[in-house]
Amino acid sequence: MSSLVIELEQSTPALVGHYEPGLVDELNFLRPTSIKGVWRWFARALVAGALYDLGLLCGEPGGDVVRRPTKQEVGVVSQIVGRDMGLGYAGGSGEGAVSRFRLRVEVVRRPRVESTDGPSITVRGRQVRLQRLALLTLGRKSVRYFEGGTFRLVVERVPGASKEDRKGEELALRALLLALSISGVGKASRKGLGSLDVVRVEGLTVGKNLRSLLDEAYELAQEVVGRHAELKPREGRGLPPVPSVAKNQVAGVQPFSLYRVEGVNWVDLHNFFVRSERSRKLTGSSRSQDPLRAALEAWILGLPRSQKGTGYFIGGRAERRASPIFVAYHGARHIFGGGAYISVFASADWPAKLKWVGAGSQQLTVDEKLIAKALGDALGELWKYLGASPSGVWP
Repeated sequence: MSSLVIELEQSTPALVGHYEPGLVDELNFLRPTSIKGVWRWFARALVAGALYDLGLLCGEPGGDVVRRPTKQEVGVVSQIVGRDMGLGYAGGSGEGAVSRFRLRVEVVRRPRVESTDGPSITVRGRQVRLQRLALLTLGRKSVRYFEGGTFRLVVERVPGASKEDRKGEELALRALLLALSISGVGKASRKGLGSLDVVRVEGLTVGKNLRSLLDEAYELAQEVVGRHAELKPREGRGLPPVPSVAKNQVAGVQPFSLYRVEGVNWVDLHNFFVRSERSRKLTGSSRSQDPLRAALEAWILGLPRSQKGTGYFIGGRAERRASPIFVAYHGARHIFGGGAYISVFASADWPAKLKWVGAGSQQLTVDEKLIAKALGDALGELWKYLGASPSGVWP
């Protein structure tokens, strides 16, 4: 591989930030460090999924967390992502490896840069209100965002880098395309902001839909992970201890699922994660309780989830837990097809103790059964909120 070229068009506004979070890097716009972050996340998820399905990633009870990976499992994932796939890792005792890839972003069509000190912005001539902006602009703070840009992302192999691993590096490149298709870049990238249409790919052969991309990536991950003969299967597997692109169900729960929904509004998708918007669409009143709130299950949409001394509070040392539901939105030019892509990661890395504070208070003990139920209820509410039926993409 000499280089991979990916042409990208913005499908939703982006809040990527700069040295100051509220600013925009007007040289790159899409900062390579931001792309590398989401790339590594999905590379780890693919490796973890392969390990899990082979019985090599089981985790252990985590005290403050329902289940967490063992120290050895964390090391193995880091080594495969860093060495085999070429994304680099620190390692210990001189065992680290530098990245074999270099990213470069070229601006093909300069995006429009705007600022706002409130929750509403104008997108393609239409005024929209975004939940993320409501949080970022509390106290009338000014935030800058950009939209309408076209970019060329060039991925090059570093000259003189360590020995090439063709299978591992191909897996890394497919992980990048997956990341750009089911996540965005920047703030609220899991909630529909910063979504990018992949409109052209040079240097890698890809299929016509996300299912084929995932099938190819999954098979490569199985092959790359399977080369590590030092790993031994373990018994007693529950949900994965980390988000994993895995196929094998446990107790009827799918660790990873990808859906596509057409004919929906990306603003509605983004705002699903705030209670008042869910209630307004489902009950007609922003002050009423939606089903997730009534069942005390809204924590599944991400933690912390509190305001003015009420909401869900995490017990123990854990500080936060991002939503396991990812939302990305694509236009018709996206090579894998337009619409909303909703991916769901069922894993056990949740705080074991939560406290709900409202009119009263209630202690919640979280286990794998409750995680699975809350996630299923959240998806059911999402489909009802959207008023649309999803199409299963994978597995």
